[in-house]
Amino acid sequence: MESDVAAIESDILTGYRNRFSRRNKFIDPVATVLGVRRRKDNHRSRDLALQRMERLFVLAEEAHRLHPERSKRYVQIARRISTRTRVRMPRSLKRLYCRHCGSYLSPENSRVRLSEGVMVTTCIFCNGQMRRPYKPRRE
Repeated sequence: MESDVAAIESDILTGYRNRFSRRNKFIDPVATVLGVRRRKDNHRSRDLALQRMERLFVLAEEAHRLHPERSKRYVQIARRISTRTRVRMPRSLKRLYCRHCGSYLSPENSRVRLSEGVMVTTCIFCNGQMRRPYKPRRE
């Protein structure tokens, strides 16, 4: 038992990679000896990413009539923010762009059909169809 601890401490102090880590990165010797994992504070970066994505979709909505290329670019930037920061885009924002061509979907740029619990949204630019389930109203 003591020899195992001494071997691990010598590996850490000499700079060898920890063979038990997932990505074979160097591990902080103090954190390993104390058994504490250090985490980044991701709350602020997550909130900032969500705010920026929402703001970009507001800008895309304002610009889609006069500048459809600009609104497409805003959607592209929002998607890039989502992937780079590893923050999921809210469902309400996901429904606002075409998954095939990336254009902003407004009532002028899309066609929505409801049939048997499935909402089919068709993009006017690329004719791509997005199918989403929904619960029909019971009367």
